[in-house]
Amino acid sequence: MQRTLLTLALIVAAGSAIAQTSGARTTGNPPDVNQPSTSVDANTANASGHPTGQALIAQKRIEADGYKNVQGIALGSDGLWHGRAMRGSSEVQVTVDKQGNVTQQ
Repeated sequence: MQRTLLTLALIVAAGSAIAQTSGARTTGNPPDVNQPSTSVDANTANASGHPTGQALIAQKRIEADGYKNVQGIALGSDGLWHGRAMRGSSEVQVTVDKQGNVTQQ
């Protein structure tokens, strides 16, 4: 019984330490869409379906503009980030330009 409690206590402590160090740091400034990415694949979502690098920055811009459930972020041949998102109860097409401006299509 004591071994089980000790094991659970260690798991909880480890989970708590990970949660504290993995949180996103914000400076209060909006993300810069033109900022270089540290990700290997900066332009598209990775294999797990989650955006990385500049795609993640574009998604955060869309969410900051009040959209929810942002999906399908991809860099178009026009240089704009395209995706789908929910505005209220409607799904809409959105784009993010090089300056970080979000536009609903």
